[in-house]
Amino acid sequence: MHNFKNTIPDKLDPRVMTVALFVGIVEFELFTMSKGVVKTAGSDAWICVVLGGVIAIFLAYLLVKLAARFPNENFFQYNRRVWGKYIAFVIAIAYLIYWFTYLVLLWEDVNEANKLFFLRETPSIVPLAFFGIAAALSALYGLTALIRFFQISFPFIIIPLTIIFALSIAKIEITSFLPILSNGITPVLKGSFNIVGALQGLELILFLGPFLNDVTRSVKPVLLSIGVLLTTVMFQLTAAVGLLGVESVNLSIYPGVDSITVIELPGFPVQRFELFLTFPWIFGVFTTICLMVYLSSYGIMQIFNLKRKRLVCFLVSALTIAASYLFPNTAVEQEVRNSFIYATLLFVYAIPILTLVAATIRSKRG
Repeated sequence: MHNFKNTIPDKLDPRVMTVALFVGIVEFELFTMSKGVVKTAGSDAWICVVLGGVIAIFLAYLLVKLAARFPNENFFQYNRRVWGKYIAFVIAIAYLIYWFTYLVLLWEDVNEANKLFFLRETPSIVPLAFFGIAAALSALYGLTALIRFFQISFPFIIIPLTIIFALSIAKIEITSFLPILSNGITPVLKGSFNIVGALQGLELILFLGPFLNDVTRSVKPVLLSIGVLLTTVMFQLTAAVGLLGVESVNLSIYPGVDSITVIELPGFPVQRFELFLTFPWIFGVFTTICLMVYLSSYGIMQIFNLKRKRLVCFLVSALTIAASYLFPNTAVEQEVRNSFIYATLLFVYAIPILTLVAATIRSKRG
């Protein structure tokens, strides 16, 4: 099985995990997640973030333990020794399908957001083509270069999101979150797993290991990244519910955007604050697309021993963009999105944790 190649020979400090995971995971779902969780748990949605965060941190810790067990190999490489050649091949193909599906969903989100907020009169293929070419070119340079790009992008995501919450915190209505647990604990548990299943991209832990100079020191950076990410989710959710109310969030397509439109600061030179959401939105979805194009492309090359990475990267971008046009409307895409949470629970958590258990029982180690 062909190794993941990288054009930059130096290895990364494990502390990059904090930024790499945050930037790799943040995308459109961050700004729409509140709708699904609120629909499930109502005003107790914030409890879902707390409980889901505890579960996600524990599961992420297990992923780090798996990566640290095989520090010089990625997930596809050591899977052959843990599961055997044929089962490992089936698992790898399943991951490629999972990433392809996720990329298609991301492209459809880009298309819908562009028609709603940005270039409404421009043919949708134009911005998608620019994004696709840029993502393919970014993936060509390898994972190390991609992580360094994530480090550059991080301030453009976190600073505007912080400003948005600072502007909205004074107007949040605490009564929107009362009464607590009025519908019992079951909706909260279900909403918590929605939070955990929304962290697509966390599997980066399993593929970044060979690029780190010491995988064992990545536990704290990974847990810190999950904490920062879930804090951001909490900010978005509390702002949406506190400013709009539970019923309005359930009716909204993009609660994160709608919550910003109600912010008013009399006398302040800026009266519309959607721009503060545009930057993190664009950077977040683009970096996640780059990561998925990289994982899909290099996964294909590794599994099938291919060498022409330029051709593969551009084909992955082109095919997933073309597949995004198969969605007849936004409602269908949202339904697939909601179901995709269960696929994430399987591919990001269940399969890697079962691999860790099997490797421990069979005494397999890198």
